[in-house]
Amino acid sequence: MVTAVLVVSFGRLGDVVGRVRIYNLGFVVFSVFSVLLAVTWLHGRAGALWLIVMRVLQGVGGAMLMASSSAILTGAFPSGRRGLALGLNQVAGVSGQFIGLVLGGLLGPVGWHLVFVVSVSVRCLRHGLGLSDAA
Repeated sequence: MVTAVLVVSFGRLGDVVGRVRIYNLGFVVFSVFSVLLAVTWLHGRAGALWLIVMRVLQGVGGAMLMASSSAILTGAFPSGRRGLALGLNQVAGVSGQFIGLVLGGLLGPVGWHLVFVVSVSVRCLRHGLGLSDAA
């Protein structure tokens, strides 16, 4: 919900201060809060509140990524190739969501903290390779 609410605002902010800046900041925000989710030490009510707050803040980073990735692709590709670029971006995002569900189901019994560690690792790999992030 946080991502859906903020994506338009971060899109506009990206127009003002730079799409790549917002994308990179979103990558950092998402990664930091993913790590904080993975290393939680709290239990019970305090642990639940910690997870909720960290997921909300992770959603802020996700909104920055979503708002900027399509805009960056639109500006980077000529009009004849734009549809393919945006389509591949969406395929990558949907594939990541599906793989995340399967991988999360496999990692859950081992340790639920690992789900967030894998999320950071995959984003770091995609970012390092220069791939867009739609998820």
